[in-house]
Amino acid sequence: MSKKRLLITGGSGYLGRRLTMKAVERFEVYATYHRHAEQIKAGRPVPLDITNREEVFRVIAGVKPQAVIHTAAINPGDGSDARMWAVNVEGSRSVAEATAAVGARLVHVSSDSVHDGRHAPYPDEVAPSPINAYGRSKAAAETAVISAHPEATIVRTSLIYGLTK
Repeated sequence: MSKKRLLITGGSGYLGRRLTMKAVERFEVYATYHRHAEQIKAGRPVPLDITNREEVFRVIAGVKPQAVIHTAAINPGDGSDARMWAVNVEGSRSVAEATAAVGARLVHVSSDSVHDGRHAPYPDEVAPSPINAYGRSKAAAETAVISAHPEATIVRTSLIYGLTK
């Protein structure tokens, strides 16, 4: 029995690396990277510039995954606000559109930074209230993802950090 195919965007990032290491036990894993292929510790590395819509469609159509976990993002301090928007919003939109086009399931990793933190806890139906560029980009990405792939699952994580090893 062959394993189902899973694509993890941002496979060279902190969260993506950990997901690929766990997922290879049950899935045939493809992990995308932009600059750091050496950070992919499990699965098949796949180069991807998430800001290039055509490339996103080509990679996802080529891999033909049954599911995509979209972890690729620009975090605060890792790039300009414009770059953050290009990756977090437009890149996420492309991933959602391409994933829907191949009929795959999509899990989009977002952030609790879509809320201002003043009235926690926030039920899922509460409208985002971001207070910084990162939060605004993640809130806009959620809207773009659901618009492009209405069956997508959005997971809002809290602070994810750890040692870089």
